[in-house]
Amino acid sequence: MNLQITSASGNILALESFSSLSCVTESGQITILPGHEALLSALRPGIVTIKYIENGLEKILEYVSGGWIANITPESVTIVSDILESGEDLNDLEYIEAQKKEAQYLMDSYKAENGTDIDPRRLIAIEHDFLRFSAMHELWSKYKIPNDGSRR
Repeated sequence: MNLQITSASGNILALESFSSLSCVTESGQITILPGHEALLSALRPGIVTIKYIENGLEKILEYVSGGWIANITPESVTIVSDILESGEDLNDLEYIEAQKKEAQYLMDSYKAENGTDIDPRRLIAIEHDFLRFSAMHELWSKYKIPNDGSRR
C-alpha cells in the first residue's frame, strides 16, 4: 500500500509500503492498515503517526498538521496538508506555548463576546489553531531532551 504526503511546500513523504497510519478525522481517531476500505475524509489538526519497515526494522515518523484531506483506497493513501511539521523540527517551545495560549484566549473571548450568536466557521478556525499548537506541544515534549539528558 503506497503512501504519499504532500503540502503546499511540496512532497513531504513517499513510501511504497507502510504498516499503519494513525490520524484524527472529523469523526475521531482512525488507524489505516494495508487494504483499508476506500475513504475520503477531512482530517483535523493533530498528530499523524506512520509506521513502516526499513531494512527489517520498524520505523516511526510523526508529523503535526494544521488541516488536511486524505484519499484512501485499498492500494494507496494520499494526504494533502496545509501545514506539516516533523516532531524533530519543532524547536521553539516558547513560541508554541504562546501560540497555544493565544488560540485558547481567542476561542474563549469569541465565545464570551458572541454568546449564542456564534459563527461556527469562525469558531472552528480558531479551534483548529488551538488543536494544531496543542499537537505541536505534545510532539515537542516527546522529541526534545532536556539538558540533563533525561527524556521528557
